[in-house]
Amino acid sequence: MTVARALHGKVRLEDPIEFDHRTRYSNPLLPAPGERLSPYDIWRGVTTPPTSYANGPSSKVHGYSGYGSGASPRSVEEIRNQIDGVFKGLRSATDLPLIEPASCMVTPLYKHQKQALYFLLEREKQADYADNEKNKLTSLWRVRHPPHGHPVYLNVVTNQESSLKPTAMRGGILADDMGLGKTITVISLIAATLDRGMYARVASNTQHSLGPTNPGASPLPPVSDPAQARPGFPRIKSHATLIICPLSTVQNWEEQFENHVRQDALQIYVYHGGQRVADPAFLAQFDVVITTYNLLGTEYSKETKARDSQYGLSKFPSVLQHVDWFRVVLDEAHIIKEVNTVQSKAAAALTAERRWCLTGTPVQNKLDDLYALVKFLRMRPFDEKVQWTHYISKPIKAANPLGITRLQTLIKVITLRRTKSQMVDGQPLLALPTRTDHKRVLELSLNERQLYQRMESRAKQTVDQIVQENKIMKSYAHILQAILKLRQICAHYALVKNTGDDLDSSTEFNLASAVEILTLLQDSGNDQCNHCFNSSTATPIVTRCEHIFCPDCVKKLNPVTFMLIQRLNANISVAPGLQIDFACPQCASVLRPVDLIQIQDDPDDKVTAFISGSDHIRTRKDENGALIHSTKVKSLIEDLVQATQVAKREGRDVAKSVVFSQWTSMLDLIEEGLRENHIKFTRLDGTMQRSDRTQALNDFKEQSDIGVILISLKAGGVGLNLTSAQRVYLMDPHWNPAVESQAVDRIHRLGQTKPVDVIRFIIKDSIEENILELQKRKAELSDMTFAEKLSKQEVLKRRLEDLRCLFRGSSELMKKGRES
Repeated sequence: MTVARALHGKVRLEDPIEFDHRTRYSNPLLPAPGERLSPYDIWRGVTTPPTSYANGPSSKVHGYSGYGSGASPRSVEEIRNQIDGVFKGLRSATDLPLIEPASCMVTPLYKHQKQALYFLLEREKQADYADNEKNKLTSLWRVRHPPHGHPVYLNVVTNQESSLKPTAMRGGILADDMGLGKTITVISLIAATLDRGMYARVASNTQHSLGPTNPGASPLPPVSDPAQARPGFPRIKSHATLIICPLSTVQNWEEQFENHVRQDALQIYVYHGGQRVADPAFLAQFDVVITTYNLLGTEYSKETKARDSQYGLSKFPSVLQHVDWFRVVLDEAHIIKEVNTVQSKAAAALTAERRWCLTGTPVQNKLDDLYALVKFLRMRPFDEKVQWTHYISKPIKAANPLGITRLQTLIKVITLRRTKSQMVDGQPLLALPTRTDHKRVLELSLNERQLYQRMESRAKQTVDQIVQENKIMKSYAHILQAILKLRQICAHYALVKNTGDDLDSSTEFNLASAVEILTLLQDSGNDQCNHCFNSSTATPIVTRCEHIFCPDCVKKLNPVTFMLIQRLNANISVAPGLQIDFACPQCASVLRPVDLIQIQDDPDDKVTAFISGSDHIRTRKDENGALIHSTKVKSLIEDLVQATQVAKREGRDVAKSVVFSQWTSMLDLIEEGLRENHIKFTRLDGTMQRSDRTQALNDFKEQSDIGVILISLKAGGVGLNLTSAQRVYLMDPHWNPAVESQAVDRIHRLGQTKPVDVIRFIIKDSIEENILELQKRKAELSDMTFAEKLSKQEVLKRRLEDLRCLFRGSSELMKKGRES
């Protein structure tokens, strides 16, 4: 009767996530066995469900309320809250056993780190599927033993059965909050499993040492014949753990190994730089190999292009792809969130027995960010996009509760997540020293205010005109350039390249200007492709008319133009007769191939520094020849001088300070003030080589007379350990407050022993105050979309809301607000 009432009420019955596997049942509302993938199909590589199944139940059944029907899509807030709830609801570490680290570890672990080590070791075990109760914690598969026949394996998320024993996924996601010690936890995992990876260890009399990290000093000579690793040859099996991280964190990994592991225990090699030994057999002999995402992606791209070319692959540029690693660890794993980027593809293509993702933010902008991690982890069958979409993504977006239930089941098995605020026995998980935030509201000088008001008036006129002509979508980058000038005047008057009537007088279009346009759009969260309105890929195409497009969209719109762009990017000459025109889909501007520039994966600060560098800076001097500093720089210098004087009076070292700015040219201007006042400092930004970064960080940490380090947000916002500092200065508000939070967490984190003060400089009655309001509004609205893409109308609505917040009092924006 219960089932009959449900059917009469047009309710659709789904398979349960868990049930008594000894009892067989059938569900009339799901496709017949012949209409869905069989377990054999899944394990032999068939990944596309039949159309009827992919779109919901069989068309013979009507009136159900499921994700293939007319169910109302969830709001952004509902989806975001539910996804957050999945991670918040994960089993805490308080009920996990503790495991002591290996004897080669010289640093004691905290309780939560010992529990994390237990979790990591359990996830790396080879599943035997003998105990279903125990398997609930580590596997998505259950086994049943029919009275007559072989064991049958059931996936508790898909309810698919297989007579073949599934291959266990060994690894997972360590999603602890920033500052809880994910690095030392992984180091303890490597130390604990060192003996298990010894199937490829070199002879026992080989000298092992911590380092060296340069090939010239290595005790192991390079292998003479690397041909064995070329395509078509077997990969070289290794006992090594490969760690992939941003360039800014390479030095921190080296330092952490040096600080926490006995000197003779591990042999480590940093695979980076022009002098690296590009030999898979050489790399295979180490215990740990550290490299960067950029190098991983670059080598993979070169190998792929060479393999696809008519000349074939003469060498194997992607050395990392030709080692069968014991373990691969992705630090800051959210970097691979876009599955179509070269770096994400390269990471997923690596061969390893065990795979780990380290990230405090597994989901950043959309649900499918998590899919990229699942794909890297090779969590079958969900590493196939069609399966992920069918079982997880599509039901969640269509308000089917089963989608969230499935996601919870999946995440619970592979993820450990703790936060700094988590309470254990009435105490915080991590008892950090206090952090005090200060907002310093400053008044512009008379000359600065006059310049600001002049530029603000022109910016409002520009915005009103664009809004009146309904050109927001066509000219949004132009609006952002006007906003940028106001933000820069707040930081330092000398940052503004042009203060004339024309807000954008430059007609030159090159890589630097293309990156500038892209950066403006990315930082403000407006980097959607202007054709399909998906979030832009890591290699978008920027046009002279200030729009961005996916490479796939340009290829579909005009294949010949796309081909010419590829040739121009590769510095291959193009015959004059091939200069095919391209009509911009957004504004109809007629463009030549030279008017479209494709940005490669993650352009670093070298280009950004060029476009915002100090060539255009023209500082002013007073009647005595002294530099006239901006209001913010003067306030910073006064603060640092006062702190130095107080420390000297009290007979102690001055508290070290970290100064963050998003503009490298602002750091240049701060340098002038520091030198003028004889304040010793060092600096870290994206233009620096790895060795120079390491030297700067070491000098700041070890030299007592260096009390300040200047850091660009882009280069130092993640992965660094700056616990030797106690004061943080944020010179200019970023569009995304999470970027600022990550930067501050470099100082207020595990290892910090003193109170931390965070000072934010904000200019009164300026666009900076409006930016803070915009940050607050977006946080309250949980401004994160889990839709695959926004419509053009949704993008326009968001941009109008942002502009109304930034330009209060604009008559045209108010009018548009009433109309919408």
